[in-house]
Amino acid sequence: MAKARRAQARRRLDENKEDKAVLDLSGDLAAAKAERDRPPVWAAGIDPRSYYHPGKVAARQAAQPTPAPQVKRAAAAGVADLRTPFQRSRQEAAQQAAHPHQEDQDNPGQAERMSAAELRAEIARLRPPPLREVVERQPELVTARQSSDTLAEQWRQAQAMAAEAGRELENWRSAHPVRAKAHDSGLMRAAVLVETEQRRQEAEAQRQRLAPRVEAATEHLKRTRSSVEERVKLEQAQALAKVAELERIERQRQDQEQADRAKAQELDEVLSAFKGHALKRETKSLGYGDTGQQWNAIPEPLRKVIEDFNRLPQEARPVVLERMRENMQRDPQGVETFRQGLQSARGNDRGMSR
Repeated sequence: MAKARRAQARRRLDENKEDKAVLDLSGDLAAAKAERDRPPVWAAGIDPRSYYHPGKVAARQAAQPTPAPQVKRAAAAGVADLRTPFQRSRQEAAQQAAHPHQEDQDNPGQAERMSAAELRAEIARLRPPPLREVVERQPELVTARQSSDTLAEQWRQAQAMAAEAGRELENWRSAHPVRAKAHDSGLMRAAVLVETEQRRQEAEAQRQRLAPRVEAATEHLKRTRSSVEERVKLEQAQALAKVAELERIERQRQDQEQADRAKAQELDEVLSAFKGHALKRETKSLGYGDTGQQWNAIPEPLRKVIEDFNRLPQEARPVVLERMRENMQRDPQGVETFRQGLQSARGNDRGMSR
């Protein structure tokens, strides 16, 4: 008996493990277990008490809930379908990286729901770098600029060498006027003058050869910069238009938020004055008795509101004040009437009686 119970326990453990493995692979435990429990062709003659008897298999199948159609499809498709959501997530992430501003186009009204601070952050994110900065970084312009700078530097060096040789000739002639005169007359050639004059002429020839190339490189640089600038402008046009639109909305939002703050401040002042009058009436302060001038200067409807408020328990008063705030937010004219009514009690502080 003990051996049979252990065997049965091991069989149940194996079934549970097998069920879990099937579920992990297919997602449809019922369909997988039915396939597993289908008796072999020779099962007609097996013991009716056996776990694999057709009757017991049918009973187990009837006890299992009918799988939903989507579960059946997932089981039929196999493990690949279980990976589909993850693959789709990766594809969406790749598309988002390729088109970082696609969500702005898909949700054109999203900016309308942003605060001014959120709009400023979005503008900073979308605003392209300065045009000149982008243009100067373009590879074709970098190449043209390097070529122009190289030729210009070579031209400057040739000019400097020619000028230096000219100064050397002038200095030598000043220091040796007799030998220079003999050299010029052909009586006695001066090797220093010959060599220096040759260097000057070579440098001057080099400068003249480089001059048209420098000019051509300069013109090419200008044309390249102009072409690149036009292309970058076109590339940035959509982003700049979006930034301009967001800046317009941000200015409107700033005005609206400023108006909301002013309105909230006005409501705070009105409710603070209301609480002050209610407290004075509740404590029967000077001028707030039944015959007090300040109390009677308040319009009758507003006095009734104050009396009703003072009859509330302390814990209910903040809730009522919040409701009053909400009502006033929907009725600006009512706020002004309420404020004027509370201000009626001011200026009646002379000859007050209780």
